[in-house]
Amino acid sequence: MNIKFSVKRILLASLLFASLDALTMIYNSYVPIYLQAGNPAMAMATAGVLGFGLGPAITGFILTLDNIASLILTPIIGVWSDGIKSKMGRRKPFLVYTMPLMVLALFLLPIFPEMIAPELNGQTNQLISLLVGFMIALLVILTVNAIMWGPNRALIFDITPSEQRTTANGVANVLDGIVMVLVVVGGAALFNLYKPLPFWIVAILVMVSVLVMWAFVREPQVTTASASEAPLGVKEIINTLRAMKGEESRSLIFYSLTLFFAYLAVSVGQAFVTSYAVTVLKQEVSTASAMLALMAVVSLVMAIPSALIANRFTRKRTIFVGLCLSILSCVLFYFWATLVGAFICMFLFSFGWILFYISNTPMMIDQAPSDKYLGTFISIDFFVRTMGLVIGPTLGGWIIEAFGNNYKVIWPMMIVFLVLAALTLIPVTRGEARKVEATG
Repeated sequence: MNIKFSVKRILLASLLFASLDALTMIYNSYVPIYLQAGNPAMAMATAGVLGFGLGPAITGFILTLDNIASLILTPIIGVWSDGIKSKMGRRKPFLVYTMPLMVLALFLLPIFPEMIAPELNGQTNQLISLLVGFMIALLVILTVNAIMWGPNRALIFDITPSEQRTTANGVANVLDGIVMVLVVVGGAALFNLYKPLPFWIVAILVMVSVLVMWAFVREPQVTTASASEAPLGVKEIINTLRAMKGEESRSLIFYSLTLFFAYLAVSVGQAFVTSYAVTVLKQEVSTASAMLALMAVVSLVMAIPSALIANRFTRKRTIFVGLCLSILSCVLFYFWATLVGAFICMFLFSFGWILFYISNTPMMIDQAPSDKYLGTFISIDFFVRTMGLVIGPTLGGWIIEAFGNNYKVIWPMMIVFLVLAALTLIPVTRGEARKVEATG
């Protein structure tokens, strides 16, 4: 049967997507602070927060664990979900059965720092048992997130025609922006009230969103023919990619490099922007997290306009303009190290990034030979961006330490990799909306 565009279905399917993004925002805002609190270099910046006293290099590595989990699991889950047959559907089992583990771990994670005695703050050797508990809960959260992400994204595009996928991504990001603004802005106040509360709110959001999706979103049926032809393993993926023509293959390679460099750049900012704000700008943790909230606000306001811009001027041009605006914002960030300047630069960066972000996944999946490979190409998309996300925080942490714990160096690093992303986009020739929609 033909797939029909439905805003209601997209919103219901996207609630989990928004919840997982809210989780990422909370994770990037507070986990680095917990890990570094008590470290002499962060003593003033993390006043009032009890933590494990780790340095920026090891913190950067820990912040890549979510991406390492995704790197390993997401391609496997994406291919598996393409070929699975169950009464619940292809995507839902991966979401419903893992949700309880995610909720439990989110409730436990912030309890461990709360158990640190004030006189032991930052004394890593004295906090091993609590750090181990914290890391186990963190690893559960990151593993389940890696399992959920691919099937949830695939489900959103499963229920959307090819020519409407950028618009669907825009609709999803409106909801994403609303949820993140509420969670991040409210999270800052809740964090000051009682530090575990932001994590607990996200846990409730994840639980509710999975239950809503399970109850009200019906996956499109896959015909027997298309199901039997769906790739079921690494060998089938390789054969599919080898069958692509020369131009198709070159376009996929260069676009993969674009995603890799862009996400490497943004991962440095995500990992250390709050540390930059509290060390260079001398702001409170709650004020620093408000910079991430601004990004969510811009995403909310500009998601649909960015989709319409891409529909009008092509996805490639929209992505290129977005990368250029992001580069400009990083240049300004470096030379305008004030609180007002930081918020203006964050607004500009957020505008550029939403132009990039709205089109990047639709452009990848519409390079696929057909929609029966949708989960596989989402896995390729996620694999290359995750490679960037794995390398970025660790590389960033090392360079920050090499420059004497100067968090201002994140901006030149981001400029270099965003420029590479823009250059590798130029040879890309495929990925615009397909004219004929496959049936599902």
